[in-house]
Amino acid sequence: MDESEFDLAGAYVAGIIDSGSAITVSVTKNKDSRLGYRITPEIRLRRKNPEVLSILDSWAMDQGVNGKIHQMGDSLEWRLSSRDGVRNFLEALQPYLIVHDNSAQILLTEVLPRLEDGVHNDKEGFLKIVEYADMIRDERSSPSAKYDVDYFEDLWEIELKES
Repeated sequence: MDESEFDLAGAYVAGIIDSGSAITVSVTKNKDSRLGYRITPEIRLRRKNPEVLSILDSWAMDQGVNGKIHQMGDSLEWRLSSRDGVRNFLEALQPYLIVHDNSAQILLTEVLPRLEDGVHNDKEGFLKIVEYADMIRDERSSPSAKYDVDYFEDLWEIELKES
């Protein structure tokens, strides 16, 4: 694939992502984690048309990124949740993203570096990352998540410091 074909494919995949994917940070209970919760950056795309997911998956593999395709009811879902995979995927797509550009930027500049630095292993650092997760959810106009900043402030009886 020459450079112009690569650019075209990247723009096409960015359009797929912009038109209905979830670039998000999920927060789930996890008994094996130090604080009892896990933070996972994710990219998800659900479609009924397997050809669209095949194009996305093929382009991702060309970037060295391996997402997984799962059957979800009458649809298929492509999901990427490894930190390195999310970083590589978003770095390759970012020049072409429009709708999800800010969410990608928050993940790349705020969430992933904090996770890599282990900031999430203490309550204050975890809470700061959850604040960024809430910002990404707000960008998508997602319904509020159970595990948001308010939940952890109440649970741990601490407040997020302004930075």
